[in-house]
Amino acid sequence: MTAKLKHIYIFFLLIIVSLLVYIVYNISQQGTTSTKEIEFNRVDDYNEQLGNVTKISVTVYNKDTINHNYTISSFVNSIVFSSDTVEVSTDMPYTYSVMIPIEKKYNADNVLIVDPTHSINLTVYRDDSEKPLDQIEFKYN
Repeated sequence: MTAKLKHIYIFFLLIIVSLLVYIVYNISQQGTTSTKEIEFNRVDDYNEQLGNVTKISVTVYNKDTINHNYTISSFVNSIVFSSDTVEVSTDMPYTYSVMIPIEKKYNADNVLIVDPTHSINLTVYRDDSEKPLDQIEFKYN
């Protein structure tokens, strides 16, 4: 009788250990796959000539099974500052970076003028979609 109980005890211990391993594995997998498809990052800095500048990066993670074209556009004071379209594969993220002056800018004659930035908008589109996949706005006083 005690040999039978011993086998049952070992069997239940194996089931409990297996469940714990399964739970820990699933928790660790969720932590590594919880990245958003679009991540924005902003760093404020200072440049000797331009004064305050903002460096913004957008990282695109293609979580689909096929490659997609992503268009990332940046607008300063509602005027297009830059735009980039790139094909992003499923195995490598793509990072788009832009540095935008906040206080001073160069005009068309390459003369440095005081022209404050009030807002910066970034939009990300996938393929030919009319609705942005994600967007963000930074406001400055």
